[in-house]
Amino acid sequence: MYLKKLRLSGFKSFADPVSLEFSEGISAIVGPNGSGKSNITDAIKWVLGEQSIKSLRGKKMEDVIFSGTEKKQASGYAEVVLILDNKDGSLENYPQEIAISRKLFRSGESDYAINKKSCKLKEIHSIFMDTGLGKNGYSLISQGSIENILASSPTELRNIFEEAVGIVSYKTKKNEAEKKLEQTQGHLDRLRDIMTEIEKQVGPLKNQSRKAKSWLTLHEELKTVDQVIFYRKMSSAVAELEELKKNLKEQLKRCEQIESTIQKKDELYQKLTIENRELDLLADAEKKNLSVLKADFDQVQREDIRCKSQLEANEITQERLKSEAESLASRMSATLERINGLELEKNILAENLRTYELTWGELENSLNLLLLEEQQEKDRIKATQDHISNHQSLCEKLETKRFEIKTAIQEAKTEASFIETYLNETAASQNHIVSDLEQLKKDMNSLLDEKQQREDRYKQLQTQYNRDLNEQKSLQNQAHLIANNLKVNASKVEYLKNIQKNYQDYFPTI
Repeated sequence: MYLKKLRLSGFKSFADPVSLEFSEGISAIVGPNGSGKSNITDAIKWVLGEQSIKSLRGKKMEDVIFSGTEKKQASGYAEVVLILDNKDGSLENYPQEIAISRKLFRSGESDYAINKKSCKLKEIHSIFMDTGLGKNGYSLISQGSIENILASSPTELRNIFEEAVGIVSYKTKKNEAEKKLEQTQGHLDRLRDIMTEIEKQVGPLKNQSRKAKSWLTLHEELKTVDQVIFYRKMSSAVAELEELKKNLKEQLKRCEQIESTIQKKDELYQKLTIENRELDLLADAEKKNLSVLKADFDQVQREDIRCKSQLEANEITQERLKSEAESLASRMSATLERINGLELEKNILAENLRTYELTWGELENSLNLLLLEEQQEKDRIKATQDHISNHQSLCEKLETKRFEIKTAIQEAKTEASFIETYLNETAASQNHIVSDLEQLKKDMNSLLDEKQQREDRYKQLQTQYNRDLNEQKSLQNQAHLIANNLKVNASKVEYLKNIQKNYQDYFPTI
């Protein structure tokens, strides 16, 4: 495995994208001071996960982003892509070419990627573990690092040798296994505490369960007794309600009969009133006819007086004519004819007078009959009015009776409403009792479920305890295996100590 290509964009002095290709063997980068040679090494450290800004020769992480010049604008991010050739299979389970990239924005957001797939920094560290690469790898030796290595403490030298030998991954796994063992031991301690607590609660829960069962039995008996009492009260109330409904129907029927009688009486009263009005109209018409007849009779009397006066005048004329008969002989015949005519007219007038007298008598008889009929009609009207008065009195009595019946009906309705309210309250009370019983059943079921859950939890904890115990044994076996591997690799460490003086020539340069 070797470094094949390095791409930089916006990293320190590399404002524009730059791609550096490396071949197998030794590659040298030369240039004047300040040309950016060290920035390439910093870029390799940075892309491999270096978090110490001091190692990158800066004060803050944003310093790795190109800050701009008078001619170039500052970059918004820094990105480095490191491409490794893996044709020799140094990194198992990875393709022949591996691209590691890191990108940092001025906002502080950072992104790592392996073959253009986002990943965590931990994954990059795990890839290069035991390979000498990485932020603390021995493959990256900067200016002055050799003196630092020679002056390192035994612990630091041991870390370098372990990295070179390739036991860092085993040591890391051992540390992780020890952490898991500690966590498992903590889980076991917690399980023991939980089991102890559950064992303490089993007894009280059994007592509660026994009391709950006894309470349910008594509650069922109480429910049965309440149902019997409620059924008896309900039956009595239903019978009373039926009796009240029956009486109410009878009262309503009587009211309908009374209302029908009142309606008939009202119709008769209306009919008599109409007949009375018709008789009044007829009497008025007869009175008008009588007035006309009286006027005619007066006219006849005046005509009779006029005839009598004319007759007297004729008699005077006759006497005067007799005295003058001698001188008026020639006029006698005319006068006689005139007298005869007057006599004839007199007879006619007398006949007319007799006729008028007969008519007047008939009119008087008719008037008397009409007066008699009027008196009879008045008597009938008075009788009708008395009958109506009696009828009104009866109506008032019936109205009073009707009001009493309505009052009785209203009282019956009130009593029925009271009974219905009592039934509703009884039903509500029963529903409340049933609801309480259901709630108690739910509480009991909840307690039983909680008990079952605790038992299931106890079984799960027991299973987890057994599983953790088996895992602990497995981890112990792995620890023994790692210890054996450490013993096997101890000879390699001794061998490496012997060649420490030739350390720089021993490893190939990237």
